[in-house]
Amino acid sequence: MPRESRAISHGLWGDKKVGIAQIEMIGAKKLVDERSGEIVQVLDKIKKEMSLDFIFQNTIELEDTKNFFVAQDAETQQLLEKVLNVQFAGVVAERQNLMMRRQIVPLSKEELENNL
Repeated sequence: MPRESRAISHGLWGDKKVGIAQIEMIGAKKLVDERSGEIVQVLDKIKKEMSLDFIFQNTIELEDTKNFFVAQDAETQQLLEKVLNVQFAGVVAERQNLMMRRQIVPLSKEELENNL
């Protein structure tokens, strides 16, 4: 039976509104491989509804302890590539060594407040 939890967090970092969706589960690679198109559609809808500047999903693979980041727009991808040292292939970036949202937030926030 799949185990997962879902949440979206948002805040104002500098003058930018940022939203982070997070899912923790077993089978994350399969999810992003099969449904990344749907994920970006939902993220885009949330971005518009909440008037966000940046939004992405942090999909955490519990079994292999890694992250899959899903983001469609170039600005969000560039931010994540810089602060998390990942590389996007299409709308997905994979990162070894699990990173939780509470670790991602200060890095991204500092970058946005100081450099954008």
